[in-house]
Amino acid sequence: SNGILGRLAGELLADAIFMFHFNSSGDTARGAKRRMEGNSVPGPRAGQPRPLAALASAKHLMIAETWIRAATPDSIHPKRRNAKLDFGFSEEQEMLRDAAKRFLADNCPTKFVRQMMADATAHDAGFWKKLVDLGWPGLLIPENYGGQGGSFLDMTVVAEEAGKALVPGPFFTSALIGAPLLIEGGSDAQKKEFLPKMAAGEFIGTLALAEASGRFDADGIQLKASKSGSDYIISGEKFFVPDAHVANGMCVAVRTGGSGEKGITLLLV
Repeated sequence: SNGILGRLAGELLADAIFMFHFNSSGDTARGAKRRMEGNSVPGPRAGQPRPLAALASAKHLMIAETWIRAATPDSIHPKRRNAKLDFGFSEEQEMLRDAAKRFLADNCPTKFVRQMMADATAHDAGFWKKLVDLGWPGLLIPENYGGQGGSFLDMTVVAEEAGKALVPGPFFTSALIGAPLLIEGGSDAQKKEFLPKMAAGEFIGTLALAEASGRFDADGIQLKASKSGSDYIISGEKFFVPDAHVANGMCVAVRTGGSGEKGITLLLV
């Protein structure tokens, strides 16, 4: 399941960064780019921006806006008339991909994956240390906390290769879920204490989100947490917590207030 999660994570990250579609004209990114370079994107009349078909998803709005600006007449954006956008990976990212591919071919063959599938924890300390030596658990962690300071696009490269190799263990959970949650939602004290440990592979973090309702929206979080001095008392259940059996800590989504998103608190347990 971790390998499937990794491959999906890589594909979703790549999709969010690269892909956009047009729902009425059937255009693709390549077709839109070809028309942009040929200055043949149709418009209502001279001097006005030339409209593109409606986007299939709002997540592509920023990318599409760049295309629209680049495709408008030179009277509006003269410097963008012959603009070309590069949606490929950088040379460094391709080097990262090649290094990841070679490492996994040598250290994560099918035989090893099957052994881990039969293992009670699916977590091998020796293999985990090799990932730590490569800096993968701390790839998204800022350098001032001991991480690599990489981008999500860098992680996309690693996650795709790790997914192809069906990498076992808590890499995807800790590096792609635990670390970003702590970076975005943790206090300064929590970041200083735990992020260096996560980058060093000494602390594995996960997320406790799912509940019996099976819902993943805000109202699906019903686990109660009440204040008790400087602590919280949690009452209820969470389901399907990835790698909980090997995690050192988990981010638990609980309800401390009313309905909706404002009533949700993330607790580090």
